[in-house]
Amino acid sequence: LDLYMNNYATCSACNKLYEPDKVITKRPRQIPICLNCNFVKYPSYPITKQRQPCNQQLAKKISTKDGMFCPLLTYPTI
Repeated sequence: LDLYMNNYATCSACNKLYEPDKVITKRPRQIPICLNCNFVKYPSYPITKQRQPCNQQLAKKISTKDGMFCPLLTYPTI
């Protein structure tokens, strides 16, 4: 039985999953595509306050010589 494991970056507030390539940086001085969560719970709601994005931080900067980003929370799946 061959198992293949995927790790996803996860928002700690709304639990939305993100592809790791959008949150992790592999090269120094590179900024991730998604640094904050952009999930909107009610995108078509008539009241604009209910259409605000989650905006929770997804990645933290690791203190290395050039600085790289890694996800704050990961969710593994098989």
